[in-house]
Amino acid sequence: MKRKILSLQRIILFVFIFLFDYSITSSQSYDIQSCCERDIGALRVKMPKDQVTDWGGQMQVASEQYFFETQVAQKLRDACPISLGFYDVDGLMDNYELINKMLKAYGKEKIDPLELKHQQELQALDYLIVGKLIVDKKTGRTDVYYEEGYEQGSKERWGGDLTGTFRFKWELIDNHHNKAVVKTLETNWEGKITDFMGYANPNDKTTYFNKITEMTKQAGNLDEIIYDYEQMPLSCKIKLEDDRDYVENGEEIKINLNEILDYKGRTAKQWQYLIVKAEKGKIINGKTHRGNKKYKIFEVGNGEVDIKYKAPEDCKNQKEKITIYNTCEHKEYVAGLNDFFDPKKEIGNKEFKIICAHGYIEYNHTFKFKMMEIDANATVKGLIPIKMSKQSKDSKKKPGVDGLGSVDLTYDGIIRDCTFFGKTSTNVKIKGEAIIENKELYFDLKFEEQWPKSWLITFDCPKRKGSGVMPVQMPVKHEISHFKVEDGYNISQPFIGAVGTGTYSWTLHLGQ
Repeated sequence: MKRKILSLQRIILFVFIFLFDYSITSSQSYDIQSCCERDIGALRVKMPKDQVTDWGGQMQVASEQYFFETQVAQKLRDACPISLGFYDVDGLMDNYELINKMLKAYGKEKIDPLELKHQQELQALDYLIVGKLIVDKKTGRTDVYYEEGYEQGSKERWGGDLTGTFRFKWELIDNHHNKAVVKTLETNWEGKITDFMGYANPNDKTTYFNKITEMTKQAGNLDEIIYDYEQMPLSCKIKLEDDRDYVENGEEIKINLNEILDYKGRTAKQWQYLIVKAEKGKIINGKTHRGNKKYKIFEVGNGEVDIKYKAPEDCKNQKEKITIYNTCEHKEYVAGLNDFFDPKKEIGNKEFKIICAHGYIEYNHTFKFKMMEIDANATVKGLIPIKMSKQSKDSKKKPGVDGLGSVDLTYDGIIRDCTFFGKTSTNVKIKGEAIIENKELYFDLKFEEQWPKSWLITFDCPKRKGSGVMPVQMPVKHEISHFKVEDGYNISQPFIGAVGTGTYSWTLHLGQ
């Protein structure tokens, strides 16, 4: 923990950046620990109306002095859970005034209203220590003395201290979220307004006391108080729409974050920010992150966050990973002013598959037959479009796979001294389901083929040409095929019959 006062060098650098619109963006790795810095400033205490001498500065110092004692300061300076820095508020305001004068001197007549608001509301500070002096009972006031040479009524005077019963209220205020009161302490005294400090024995200069400083010892663990108040998210649950474990290429789905909890298992503060990153796809809602297009920023809100995710258009199977980070941000997100949030600690991730849910099955069967005087070749070729159906909500059934199309059977050969040729087509219906096996996606498909009983062939003989009808005799086909869902995956089976040999071949292609 340290007292911070802006240096002239920093001011000049700020002006240079401001004037020339120079921006620096960098990609920083996140800290594996949830440790954050918070800046605090103690405000000058306002005096009661009838009080002459202003003791507000002394009371301000007393309200934060304990936190600068060596042992306390060392503890509060530790990185975790919160590292505290104290600003001199008067020095901060003086620096703002100097900055604005320098900007005007360089020709920038109008200061950005957002920047002025930032300065006036002390938005650089995360927390304020606010002391309030309350006069419960006024019994009198001491005499007022004027500086020699100054007339009565001038500001050069002292004394005029109220007497009575006083109460001092010390509050730690969240400077960014509705001025929420984080911690309240109170002390009181009787006598003069200055009797909160002094010597218990005027003849013993080692007996100094300060009731305000003594009171603040109750908040010696200020870093832990702030950490407990902020309820930083440290864990969450991630669920895809309809409890799915996959998404189709080009598809938009909702990803729900819930049970966003802090270190005590409480729902994280609603103003806490999360950063969400998708490795392959795109997060299409959330606030823009300046510096990294892959990051989107979300507020915790009521403890549930709906993310809109779009998978890549590429029709290929791949693995996706959504990662959720917390941040150290305490100040409000403002586009263009405060929108460069660093991810701090990963609090959850979800891996799932991106699958190409459509494609086609390519038939490429070849056969050779030889019987008696017939020597023939046959092929079955064609493309059958297929599409995986989406799983209905709460359905325990596996996603179905359907296809419908036609393939061609071509037949040619020689009978004695004649050649012949024939071609016919048939509809093919594909039914099946998608299954996960050893963490890989497969299609179990059944082919329903309706071949005609006969077909028309043309023949060419030395003495005549013509056409005729020949019965169709298809080899026995396999009922179910087990396809691994990857582009180009092929299933080939040999055919060996009494009068011929051949190969069944089905190839899965993904995409159009």
